[in-house]
Amino acid sequence: MHLKTYADFLALLQECGLVWFSSGQPVGLPSLCAYTEDAQWHTGDPDTDPWQWRERAAAGGRAAVGNVLGGRKGFIAPALYPLFFAASRPPLSLEERYADGLVPRMQQRALALFLPGQPLSTFELRAQLIGSKKEGVSKMFGAIEALMREFYITVCGSKQKTNALGQPYGWPAVNYALAEEWHGDWLAAAPLLPQEEAREAILAHCVKVGAEGSEAVLRRRLWK
Repeated sequence: MHLKTYADFLALLQECGLVWFSSGQPVGLPSLCAYTEDAQWHTGDPDTDPWQWRERAAAGGRAAVGNVLGGRKGFIAPALYPLFFAASRPPLSLEERYADGLVPRMQQRALALFLPGQPLSTFELRAQLIGSKKEGVSKMFGAIEALMREFYITVCGSKQKTNALGQPYGWPAVNYALAEEWHGDWLAAAPLLPQEEAREAILAHCVKVGAEGSEAVLRRRLWK
């Protein structure tokens, strides 16, 4: 299969429910890199450049985007999102797990910065969590990825840096929002199942759309 346009990508996502970003993921399931050609990437064309599709899908509310497939980058269709939310969000709150020593301080601090209706970009999170220091960058990104993996935050688009004169500069940074707020309509569309029941439903869906190999391997890929 070859995805030529953004419409092709959305059609595949709707059909399969999930699309991995990189190749080499569970055999039989689609990935963006495997289904596109190298020459398509980083052209800046929003219709044919797969790198641009990430931005369009996230900002337009067409897919959950980010480290949402077992901590690996990918896309989840709205119809499948309630299952993944229920399957991936830990039973105890983050604050409860932090109090028990199960969550790093950086992860707890990062989530505490998010307020309803106020997305935060990567550079805004860095400014509040570690400032200009180089130390702690890997911990910060690890915290962001963990919050996406556990469906606390989600990619909602990008944000451009501006200088003192209000002029844009540099590459746009990823923008994040609270998952329950950004994807609230999707979550309201279906009741949340118990975690294990949701995981079994996702595994059955993956097999139905072509996943190969053992269920145990797929389970490890989706939930560390």
